[in-house]
Amino acid sequence: MWGGKKVDHILGVMVNILLALPGLVVVLLFAAIVPGSFWILYLAISLVQWVEYFRVVRAITQNVIHSPARQSSQMMGFGRWYQFKRHIWPAIAPSVFTLAAFGGANAILTMASLGFVYVGIQPPLAELGLMTVELFPFYSDAPWLLAQPLVVIALMVFGFHLLAGKRV
Repeated sequence: MWGGKKVDHILGVMVNILLALPGLVVVLLFAAIVPGSFWILYLAISLVQWVEYFRVVRAITQNVIHSPARQSSQMMGFGRWYQFKRHIWPAIAPSVFTLAAFGGANAILTMASLGFVYVGIQPPLAELGLMTVELFPFYSDAPWLLAQPLVVIALMVFGFHLLAGKRV
């Protein structure tokens, strides 16, 4: 076996606890504890999103570890680093890169949502959700002003989704 069952069980319990809580609520909780902190927001978003990586990587890795090819490498005396590079990483890389692209898009939407409810990054730093809220009063006179941050958010999310669709 590659890892201990105890570590796997502890991480599984942590993942189940995080999955029981809505992700945006967890991020809002962290944002309320330390308001306007750039690093705390990113830490909270990472805490919410690592669950997806754990579940996917664990599922793929379990199959690869029990595969005859990896077991043959182990019997021939190759080390764990070689086995990881040769067997595990090629199996998980496409899924990890796809998850990273979707995760980037979700992080952008989460940050914009936090700014939209005045909980995200505070001025003088620029934040697209807060820009959208601050431009609402000018919508009737200049609707293109409100469209600018919304188009930027949409293009960034679209760009990450295009990256997710690219084959590695």
